[in-house]
Amino acid sequence: QEAQARHDLTVAQEITAENTLEDAREALRVVTGQEYGSLDELGERMPLKTPDPARVDPWIDRALANNPTLHSALQAADAAKETVDLQRAGHYPSLDLVASHYDNDFGPRGGDLSGNRVGIQVNIPLFQGGAVTSRTRQAAYQHEAAREQVEATQRDIVRQVRNAHRGQQAAISQVKALKQALVSNRSSLDATRAGLDVGTRTIVDVLDAERELYRAERDYAKARYDYVLNRLLLKQAAGDLGEADLVEINAWLQRPKS
Repeated sequence: QEAQARHDLTVAQEITAENTLEDAREALRVVTGQEYGSLDELGERMPLKTPDPARVDPWIDRALANNPTLHSALQAADAAKETVDLQRAGHYPSLDLVASHYDNDFGPRGGDLSGNRVGIQVNIPLFQGGAVTSRTRQAAYQHEAAREQVEATQRDIVRQVRNAHRGQQAAISQVKALKQALVSNRSSLDATRAGLDVGTRTIVDVLDAERELYRAERDYAKARYDYVLNRLLLKQAAGDLGEADLVEINAWLQRPKS
């Protein structure tokens, strides 16, 4: 009954893992527009580098200066301010320069009359039932919302930088620790199998040791991918992510072992 319970739980977990994998493949297809039969895996030659510079403050300064999302929000706020001035200008009189040329022909006896006129025309807008005031107020609210969006974007970028910076450093420590844990779990499995041969361990002990080994392999792989992801996210938030970064990471990939 215990074995059956473990088997049923494992089947359920396997179904969940397969669904997660297929969902990730669909997300990749949405981004690239292509189907992939297999994906390369991270090789063991992947170097573990701490962020350079190591302190997070320079990364925050770089992000606030270069992040394209923040630049977009700032430009939207500037455009909203210009809209306020434009709507407020509906109250102002306008001054136009008017020029005209006329040429009249009155026939053979009346002669003709021609000339040029240049003048200034002043247009004073009348009260429009508060329409200009209402549009100005609306534009002012939109400008305030755009300014709030800039502030929110700045805070979110700072959060992204701190999380990615901290995540990259934490992932390095996790990779090193889990790599050692992987070695320990392999040794534990070998010892448990040897104990089974001499009768000091049971087959359940062996299965438990195998489960722990597979769990260590999964956690080790996840930590390595977390390192790569946080490294990319940090450069993205700082506005420094470029093709060279992707080429470097692509060189770490290798065909999966059959």
